[in-house]
Amino acid sequence: MSEGSDSIFDKAKDVANKAGDAAGAVRDKVGDAVGKNQDKIDGAVDKVGDFVDDKTGGRFSEHIDKAQNATKGAVDKIAGEDDDDLADTAADAMDDVQQQMPTDGQ
Repeated sequence: MSEGSDSIFDKAKDVANKAGDAAGAVRDKVGDAVGKNQDKIDGAVDKVGDFVDDKTGGRFSEHIDKAQNATKGAVDKIAGEDDDDLADTAADAMDDVQQQMPTDGQ
């Protein structure tokens, strides 16, 4: 039974690696596009925030400013994304799950 479990986990790791590779490629493309257009995105965030602030009569200015800053921070992160490769992260997660599974002797 242990052999079958190992092959299932190996297949799951392969799927996770392929999914991670695909996700990494998409993440890279999105990061490149966001990085090339970061000024435009930041400008749009400012315009939307100013519009909402105007329409609400300034009652929520503090909240709007926080939302603008958070959005710009997310854009910065996406543009400069350099986290560990998703495939490696997924494979590590599968290893952790496999280690938690009982073996034939337990």
